[in-house]
Amino acid sequence: MIAAGKHQTVMTALTENLSTGFRWSDVVIIFLGVTLATSSIVFIEPAPYDLLVLSLLCLLLVRGLRFPREMHAAILCLGVFVIGNIVAAAGSADPLTTIRSLSARLYMVLAWVLFASLVATSPAQVLRTVWFGYVIAAVLAVIWGALEYFGLINSGLWQGGLRAKGPFKDANVYAPFLVPVAIYALKELYSTGTVVRRVVHALVFIFLAFGILISFSRGAWLNFFVAFSLFSVFSVVSMQSFRKRLNWLLVNTLLVLAAVSLLGAAVTTTSVADRFFQRAVFTQKYDVDRGGRFFTQKQAINEIGMTPLGVGPGRSDEELGLEPHNLYLHVFVEGGWIAGFGFLAFLFLGFYRSLVLFRWQSSLRRDFFVIFASVSGLLLQSFFIDSTHWRHVWLLFAMTWGLIVAHERSKVGNL
Repeated sequence: MIAAGKHQTVMTALTENLSTGFRWSDVVIIFLGVTLATSSIVFIEPAPYDLLVLSLLCLLLVRGLRFPREMHAAILCLGVFVIGNIVAAAGSADPLTTIRSLSARLYMVLAWVLFASLVATSPAQVLRTVWFGYVIAAVLAVIWGALEYFGLINSGLWQGGLRAKGPFKDANVYAPFLVPVAIYALKELYSTGTVVRRVVHALVFIFLAFGILISFSRGAWLNFFVAFSLFSVFSVVSMQSFRKRLNWLLVNTLLVLAAVSLLGAAVTTTSVADRFFQRAVFTQKYDVDRGGRFFTQKQAINEIGMTPLGVGPGRSDEELGLEPHNLYLHVFVEGGWIAGFGFLAFLFLGFYRSLVLFRWQSSLRRDFFVIFASVSGLLLQSFFIDSTHWRHVWLLFAMTWGLIVAHERSKVGNL
């Protein structure tokens, strides 16, 4: 917990006792765990996760939630991002569409503030709870997606098909959601614990990797490869003996082979095999044709130059004929230069402030490796897809900033 004094910038109520004998912190942790456990059920809007996040935020604001001063620069950048979107919305030709999309962005920023503040308050306990709930949500998503993939769910909204999407609307969102948890399971595999615990995490990693593979999302495959590779490099470099490094390489190789073997079993039918080889290419016809993904991205660049105030949140597909499928172009096209530069400043600031955590002598450093690797994979994938409204992206941003605050407080003995 945070020591009392001038550095205490998050709710003092977190350590208060309730008359029932439960501590307030226990209530928050349970609420947080339930919230994350529902985070994959997003085929309806608002999702249960959204309602729980807003309820938790309101509850903590009433109880005295304050935002860490170490996050003020990041909050300022996001404030610019929000202002840019509001300015763009004011000139929108379709107010209803704009209000809906603007509300989603405001909500993502509020969720970021909530989770970052909580992680900063008690990083070890909150991260443990977040990961626990996230693992439950991810496993649920893969079970759902596998049932769908093999045609065991076939009614109404849930139809068996050649791409798993689980309780998501889109396979291209379902699969990236699984990547951070898969990397976390890999991290836990090498943490201290019983053999049974390590075997469980190995199985979770293989299961989630299989879930990612059967999504047939090229961007998610790239995301997973980058996150897996970066985390492996960070882990190997931080290991202190050649024997541990060799063991890491051996186990990683076995895990990858197991995941690939499962994929091989999944593509035994001719139709599924055809689908796999159709997706396992760098570009598709709809990427390069006129009116396709890359054509629309060129149009988006022209639109940014001609409309510095933006076309309004949620209106890029109306203006361009198709979403630009690029996070960075998306925020500039819809929110204008103000929102775009505010968002880029937020990303750069987070990257710069987090670099020092690579040398942090703390048990939390390996959690940071997971988060940094996962964010890197997501941001690379975001060159080919718009992830502005992905809930887990903002959660990872929040976890990064929570650890940044925790590190800065640890230097002065306040954590």
